[in-house]
Amino acid sequence: MSNLHRIQWIDAMIRARRYPNGRTIADKFEISHRQAARDIEYLRDSMGAPLVYSAQENGYYYDDDTFVLPAQVISDEERHALAYLAQRYAGAGGELAARLAGFFARLADEGGVAPGGMAGQRRDPPAQVAVLGLNSQALRFTLPCTSSPAPARSRSTPGPMNTWR
Repeated sequence: MSNLHRIQWIDAMIRARRYPNGRTIADKFEISHRQAARDIEYLRDSMGAPLVYSAQENGYYYDDDTFVLPAQVISDEERHALAYLAQRYAGAGGELAARLAGFFARLADEGGVAPGGMAGQRRDPPAQVAVLGLNSQALRFTLPCTSSPAPARSRSTPGPMNTWR
């Protein structure tokens, strides 16, 4: 099972007032108690979940019921790639480019804690990511080239993307 699957299960158990703890998580997924503790730490520290341990219930609960998991979890590398695309489209000019720039910027901003954010920061519940309907106009759209194209190379000539090892 993936880490994401375990996080979603923990979230579902908390919402069902089942108060999961390290032992129940470890037993359910056949992982070590330390790995279960890391999952709880990740949910609390990286995703900003308001987790609190209840000694009375012997498990965790949310002290803020408005917390929701992000609709889609993306890595920092993917977030940076989306932010880069937003920046490139924003500089391209035109209405469609501006719409795409805004779309990529919103996607880059999805997640539990904003990039550079601190643990425990709360965000509004993330909006569900809608699929952007691209029309034929978008398919013809290209970013302006900032440099002249490189001369064509043969397949046997190593280039920047084709290095010999």
